[in-house]
Amino acid sequence: MNRVALSTLVVAALALVAGCSGGSNTPSTSAQPPSSAAATSTSSAGLAPPITQPKLDKAAQYAPKPCELLTAAQVGTVRVSKPGKEGDSVLGKECSWTTAQNPNTSLSGLFSVALSTKADAGLNALYEKKSTYAAFEAATVAGYPSVHANSGVPFGQGDCFGYTAVSDAVTISVGVQISDKAAAEYKNACGLADKVAEMVISTIKGGS
Repeated sequence: MNRVALSTLVVAALALVAGCSGGSNTPSTSAQPPSSAAATSTSSAGLAPPITQPKLDKAAQYAPKPCELLTAAQVGTVRVSKPGKEGDSVLGKECSWTTAQNPNTSLSGLFSVALSTKADAGLNALYEKKSTYAAFEAATVAGYPSVHANSGVPFGQGDCFGYTAVSDAVTISVGVQISDKAAAEYKNACGLADKVAEMVISTIKGGS
């Protein structure tokens, strides 16, 4: 993937190393990972909020097959008609989808999804590096603690990288990059990132 070095594509969940900058075309879940120095899991004592929802330990089984995290029906709700493409990111395997323009809505861009099972890529690691991000905010997705963390681009400019902890060892990473400034999602890319993360959680739980 180009743009931020979301690996070879983008979307995904925990702050990645390379900064994202406005203007490229590919989101990457591995575009801004936290420093490996902070080897703390999402449940370890730290700055991140605790997981209060049922922990989705079975989520780890999707790590090597990220394109199965979203169904055709799910991606269809964000105007995706083609299957996702698998690639590599600093978090591991990731899957990226391209959103299409249509006469009614001008959304055009990419989003990617990856699952991190690395102890040093959880929410605590993100919080510890909070001051290094251009934009950082706490969030909640389907009741699970989450964070929006952009390395190079402020919120409201088409990019958002969201990270949601669903178990002690698994964090969902979603990277969004919207290129069309006329699209509502351009100023609220984090809203789309959260929507995608919610769908991923639904898939992991066995829903559609």
